[in-house]
Amino acid sequence: MKSLLKEMDCTEVSSSGPNAAPGASSDKCGDQPAQLVFDSARMSSGVATRSSAASVRQLLYRSGPVCIDLHIQPRPGMVAAEVTGQLLDSRRPSHIMRDIPVSLLYDGGAVSHQTTNQVGEFDFRVDSPRHLQLVFGIGKRKSVVVTVPDALV
Repeated sequence: MKSLLKEMDCTEVSSSGPNAAPGASSDKCGDQPAQLVFDSARMSSGVATRSSAASVRQLLYRSGPVCIDLHIQPRPGMVAAEVTGQLLDSRRPSHIMRDIPVSLLYDGGAVSHQTTNQVGEFDFRVDSPRHLQLVFGIGKRKSVVVTVPDALV
């Protein structure tokens, strides 16, 4: 998976600016909403395309030192999508965030659970890519919450 961190340094994003999510400081316990740092849907390519193929939407979120590189890939001819991503530690890039619990929520209820793999990646296939949240269990007392945008492109 190509990481957005190669293109953007999420360590430069302040968690105390006017666009910061409430509770985004890594010093607090409990649920912490992740701040959206980058969304490929907000980028203008400036080039007209004729492709009818569904494109991957890339998003980068941050909560304290934790960065979530997220990709949403619509499945051709279906409403379904694949949601994949990777957890990264911006303070310790060599620290692999493996075995972190990840829950996929639909309308607030958990529909799937897994843990990140040996390189911190996760992968969910969803039938309806709307009203989704990802919840990551970071440590014993902190959860990072990512609200997945409803619009795919």
